[in-house]
Amino acid sequence: MEPVSVIIPVYNGEKFLDQTIKSVLNQTYKNVEYIIIDDCSQDNSLKIIEKYSDKITIYINKKNLGIIKTVNNAIKKSNGKYILVIGQDDLLESDHIENMIRAFDDNTSLIFCNSIIIDKNNNKIGIAYQDEQTKIKKIQNPLFELSKNNFINSHIHPMKDLDEN
Repeated sequence: MEPVSVIIPVYNGEKFLDQTIKSVLNQTYKNVEYIIIDDCSQDNSLKIIEKYSDKITIYINKKNLGIIKTVNNAIKKSNGKYILVIGQDDLLESDHIENMIRAFDDNTSLIFCNSIIIDKNNNKIGIAYQDEQTKIKKIQNPLFELSKNNFINSHIHPMKDLDEN
């Protein structure tokens, strides 16, 4: 089992953070390093995070850096062969990481999937979905397509690909 680092950047995420953490900790894939990095939240996010300090590595920014620098700092601190970055309000099915890791082979540099969109009460309201034809079109020219719309929902990629850039 290759190690996976799950990174959750947090800024004022108290509303859904507890559910997010529980969904990450409930994965069937067991070789997982959990990292949460708080970007100077002004709400109760840190209190929620600290409840899981025995299971999750916690970092706290000294000043607010924004999401990009926060994620990059967490990636630098991670040890996994693969990296999964999720939002503070995302929920993972229990087999999410296992399914994504199973899809990798030696020629793969990124795996991404569709997402279920839920409302504040956890009711399913839609799917952020890419049919095969649309997906193929978008991955043929990903930078152009990403400039129009972020079609990559949950994604996982090998750490070696980050090291090369």
